[in-house]
Amino acid sequence: MEHLTAGLDIVAQYFGLDNNFTADAKLSAKRVFIKDRLVENAVASLHYNDKLEVLEANGLAGDICGGKIAGDVKLQGKGYSVEAVFDKLLVNDFIFPGKLNARDYISGAMSGSIRLSVPVAGGTRTGYVLVDTSDMHVEKVSFLGKVLLVMKFTEPTDYAFDAMSAAAYLSGDELLIDRLDLRGRSLTMRGEGTINLKPASVDLAFTAAGPRSQIQPSMLESLAEGMMPAIVRVTVKGPLEDPVIEKTALPVITDTLGILGKPIQKK
Repeated sequence: MEHLTAGLDIVAQYFGLDNNFTADAKLSAKRVFIKDRLVENAVASLHYNDKLEVLEANGLAGDICGGKIAGDVKLQGKGYSVEAVFDKLLVNDFIFPGKLNARDYISGAMSGSIRLSVPVAGGTRTGYVLVDTSDMHVEKVSFLGKVLLVMKFTEPTDYAFDAMSAAAYLSGDELLIDRLDLRGRSLTMRGEGTINLKPASVDLAFTAAGPRSQIQPSMLESLAEGMMPAIVRVTVKGPLEDPVIEKTALPVITDTLGILGKPIQKK
C-alpha cells in the first residue's frame, strides 16, 4: 500500500493491567495504490488489537480497475485472510497493472468472488476464486492465443470470446482449475487441470468444439456434422512462458452409419 490520501476517525483504548492497546477507526481514502493498482473512494471499518496482533478491515469497498470491489481483510502476525466480491473489473488493468500494452494480450470485464487464507504459523495457503468475464478478447501473443494458434484458426474473429467463466481452488503453490469455459461465435472450449505457481508451470487439457470442417463431406457425413460440430482435445504442459501444446482430433461418431443403425445382413 502506497501513495495514501485518506481520512481516519479513530477511537483508541489502552488497558494497563493487560498491557493491551486497541483501536477502532473509520477509513475514507480518496486514492491509494495497492500492488500498483489504483483504488479510489475506499471506505472501511478498521479494528486493531495489539495483544493479538490483529488488524481487521471490515466492509471494505472501493473503485478499482474500472469496476468495484467489496469485502473483508484480516491480518494476524504473518498470516492473513481475504474474502471479497468484485464487479466489472477491466481484465487487462487488473492482471497487467501499469503495462501500456496490456490490451495486446487480453481484454474484457470480469466479475466474481475470491477467498484466500494464509495461516498465522505459515501453513498451507488455501482459497478459491469464481470468475465470469464478458466482452473478452484474446490476442495471438497471449497464453490462450497460443492455444488457438495450434488449432490453426486464421480469421481475426476466431480469437474473440464472448464470455469466460472459471472456478479454481488454491492449495499451497498449486492452483486447481476445476472448470474453465470459453465461449464465442466460432469456438467453445472447456478446460481443467493445474497451474503451479512455483515454479510457474501448467498441466491443462481443453476440449474444443467448432468451427465445422471446410472439407466437402458426403451426404451422411453432412448429416453427422449437422448434429454436432468438430471436436478436438488440446493439452498444454510445461513452463508457463513456453508450454508444449498438442492437438488431437476426437471423432464425434466413429462410424457415421452408426446413427442410422447397422444394416441388415443377408443370410
